[in-house]
Amino acid sequence: MWKGDFRCPEGIAVDAHGNVYVADSEPRNRVIKLSPDGTWLAVWHTPGFREGAAGYVQAVAMTRRGRVFVTEIGGEGVPRVVEFSSTGKVRGIWR
Repeated sequence: MWKGDFRCPEGIAVDAHGNVYVADSEPRNRVIKLSPDGTWLAVWHTPGFREGAAGYVQAVAMTRRGRVFVTEIGGEGVPRVVEFSSTGKVRGIWR
């Protein structure tokens, strides 16, 4: 069991190295990257949103090549997909 500052975990994915990605929605709207032992490695916010901002991260998925896809409902109520690299760099946004 891992403990942490999770508020509303909605989705989870695991990469080829065993790192865990958690879509943690309201009120934080973020993706949390954890090591296989549960150590927090990074916290990513989707573009246009910040901690405490309106928005709703729903799910996270991983490709074999380390691309991370996050689905969310933006603060304006528009659904979108955000693609991150495995290091947290935003690679694309689709509405």
